[in-house]
Amino acid sequence: MKGENMETIRYKDGMPAVSQKEFCEHIEDDDFLEKYGNPVRVICEDGNDVVCMSIGLYERMQEALHDSDIRYWMYEFRGDADDIAELQKIAEENRMTMDEFFEACVRNMLAQAEKDPEGMKKLVEEASAEKSRFDFVRCYPVHYGETEAEASERNKA
Repeated sequence: MKGENMETIRYKDGMPAVSQKEFCEHIEDDDFLEKYGNPVRVICEDGNDVVCMSIGLYERMQEALHDSDIRYWMYEFRGDADDIAELQKIAEENRMTMDEFFEACVRNMLAQAEKDPEGMKKLVEEASAEKSRFDFVRCYPVHYGETEAEASERNKA
């Protein structure tokens, strides 16, 4: 999914994470954001974490904080075709569209996190230790008066 370095990428609190050493070795790579994520958490040798993001993402986030005309947020993920087909099958078996399926999944996660924060924390830690089957690509706002295609083009990194 994210190329040959996928096995070196970890997730911490749901965000792609990379060691300080690997970050320093690859930050100048042309495909750094594609391989490691945007944003990406850098796990520093001193025990602290910092977040690295493209200036484009930072500017969009700042813009979004001041915009009151946001209709909704788009979240893009990518995964292997077999994994996507498996999700589609589950949705169909439950007579749901993919939109309904993902909304139900997110609502379920939010409810679980509220009911059992420690259990959710454990689930996130376990998931972070495994190789990711799905990668978060980006999120961006869709404003009133624009199409999803226009929002996607406006928010390219």
